[in-house]
Amino acid sequence: MSFTFGTFISNLFFSCVFIFSITVLLHIKKIVSDKTIKIILVCILLSILRLFVPIELFFTKSLRFSKLLPDLYDVFKISFLDGRINVKKILTFLWVGVAVIKGIFELYKYMHFRTLLDVIPNISNKETDDLLRQLGVPENKIQIKQLDVFSPVILDPIHPVIILPKKFLSRKELFFVLEHEVNHYKHHDLWLKFIVAFLEIIYWWNPFVMLLHRQVNTITEINNDITITKNMSCEEQLEYLHCLLKMADSGKMELRRHVLAFTENDKSNIRQRFDIVLNNESPSKRAKCLVYIVLVFTVGSFFINFEPDYPVPQSGYVITDRDNTYFLNKEGKYYFIINGINIGMVEKPKTQEFPIIMEK
Repeated sequence: MSFTFGTFISNLFFSCVFIFSITVLLHIKKIVSDKTIKIILVCILLSILRLFVPIELFFTKSLRFSKLLPDLYDVFKISFLDGRINVKKILTFLWVGVAVIKGIFELYKYMHFRTLLDVIPNISNKETDDLLRQLGVPENKIQIKQLDVFSPVILDPIHPVIILPKKFLSRKELFFVLEHEVNHYKHHDLWLKFIVAFLEIIYWWNPFVMLLHRQVNTITEINNDITITKNMSCEEQLEYLHCLLKMADSGKMELRRHVLAFTENDKSNIRQRFDIVLNNESPSKRAKCLVYIVLVFTVGSFFINFEPDYPVPQSGYVITDRDNTYFLNKEGKYYFIINGINIGMVEKPKTQEFPIIMEK
């Protein structure tokens, strides 16, 4: 396993392509259903994994490119101040610096909100206790509070809290709301939400990661709706959807990045959830095929890695430091080091003019 410029570019490229592909799938009518939702969720998880593990795995095969990638890599090696600093170091410093600042800021916001939330007394009455017990929640496992929120939400995967809006709810509506939020907790959706929030901090400069955040919101809500309503009668489904519509745009909420809401203030999202619950038909063979194609290419991308390919210099190449010019054998891959600078991966060297050194 190794981290190179090529592995970073490959992971970034494939992750962005598949995040975009999943967005397209989610917007194609009659593709998302109980038959395809799990596959789409697996594709999202694999895209997250690629972003988290930008390294070359033991089974990965490298595709070397003599154009574009070497030129791009050369840009990162442009140096200033007599070689003491280069573009790569500047961008790395900027990337890490902003990520650390954003991480501290988001942590402060969350801890501040959590502290304020702890001051608010729990809603504990016979009705809520009975409903939580009916949903299989152990006593005192999930707290319930009431605030001016845009919709019922749940946050914190370790010490979960359900926040209800300041709006009258019948017993049936309260049951729907609690069942929805409890299912998020049981499905570990809150952990997924935190992982994506962490990725948003790391890849603060990548708009596709922000798109991934929206995908996770959409797919977890739809998956929850399908799970809850699949065994309901048509009348019960309409009651559930009426409750969903009633909860839409109930108030305000600051920490959307860290919570999972019963409804979002996105009319197209609510419309899509209505359509899926009421018309949860089996997708066509063409739709299923499209979803499986995205899955196959997502899995297959783990076996491919792009690397810049530099040709072995000819005899006319100027070597200023022959002691620091050699081929580096790194786990079966060869890198050409010229004057102490790694210029990239090359084919297995056939020349004996320069030594081959095994990495220790």
